[in-house]
Amino acid sequence: MSSLLRLSLPTQSAFKSCNAVFQPRSLNRVSNARSFSRSFATEEVKVPTHLLKELRAQTLAGYSDCKAALAAEGNDIVKATEWLKKKGILKAAKKADRIAADGVLGMLINPERTQGVITELNCETDFVSRGDSFSKLSGDTTQAAHQLAAGRAAGAHDLLNDLTAQKSVSEGIVDTISKLGENIRLRRAHCLTSTPGGVIGGYMHRVQDSEKVKPVTLGKIASLVSLKCEGSAAGSEKARDLANKLAVHVVGFNPQFLNPEEVTEQDYENFKAAFMKKQEDKLADKQMKFSRTKSLEDVVLLEQEFSLHGTKKVREVLADLSQELGGRVTIEKFIKVNCGEGIEKKEEDFAKEVCWRCKAIEACTRIDQFWTLK
Repeated sequence: MSSLLRLSLPTQSAFKSCNAVFQPRSLNRVSNARSFSRSFATEEVKVPTHLLKELRAQTLAGYSDCKAALAAEGNDIVKATEWLKKKGILKAAKKADRIAADGVLGMLINPERTQGVITELNCETDFVSRGDSFSKLSGDTTQAAHQLAAGRAAGAHDLLNDLTAQKSVSEGIVDTISKLGENIRLRRAHCLTSTPGGVIGGYMHRVQDSEKVKPVTLGKIASLVSLKCEGSAAGSEKARDLANKLAVHVVGFNPQFLNPEEVTEQDYENFKAAFMKKQEDKLADKQMKFSRTKSLEDVVLLEQEFSLHGTKKVREVLADLSQELGGRVTIEKFIKVNCGEGIEKKEEDFAKEVCWRCKAIEACTRIDQFWTLK
């Protein structure tokens, strides 16, 4: 009976292989690093330390990648740099399917306050989005968008296709993917240009450190507002101040339309459906009837109460400023961008994964103890 039982049990080598499968990631990384270092120890090409330092300073690539590049190209720094670029392209292609729902927005308005751009660059984690390499990439991309927008006609423009086609931008993204090991993609690029005499106002919410990428501002929620200033109102400092305040209002109150005329019958039906869904959870005596006028105040910028005034609507504030300056001041266009908005994030239960790994390691330890006693 004991012999039959022993035959039915897996062999000790099988349990050891199972134990290797359930090793923590950190142990696997250590073993991989050791085998990686042994492979370099057997190579014939010796890499001088000064060349390794120089290549790392130029490319900011990892130690092992720089050493492999120099060894493969016979210590030629120029060829080693090209080797790293090719490797970066392969890395970028492998990571293209991974969800990049985090990231940062970049905003830049020209000194004349007549044109502004907003770019959205996505990555996988908040940790990477706050790093210097990713911030620099976002700053460079926003600067490229600003140069691309120069000379555009008044109004809003989508710069994404033209910006992605630029070699410096695409290569910068690939190089950063190679350094950081995360999927990175340029998702949006908007430009807003005012009419002659008009002004652009901007606001960035949840600003992160932008000292190294000035004059670009980095953050999570951005808005641009274009004011048309006619007659004596053109170029007014008060108009500039109001444009910036309206940009703050747009971020806080999240309007979807500029004028009531832009709202369609289908939009009203959607508003009514959302309103009725909210009423289902309320008591009968507290339920309210759907009002088109009230719905306009929620979603139309000109019909909203101005956040920095409290009692007057936005259109009334514009009328007061027009009367004060002696020239008409109106809103031409506004843009608001939320970083990562609309991207479906993958939900992961970190606690469950840790618990599973701990149980797996404990089980493998008991199996090892069993065979040791045998």
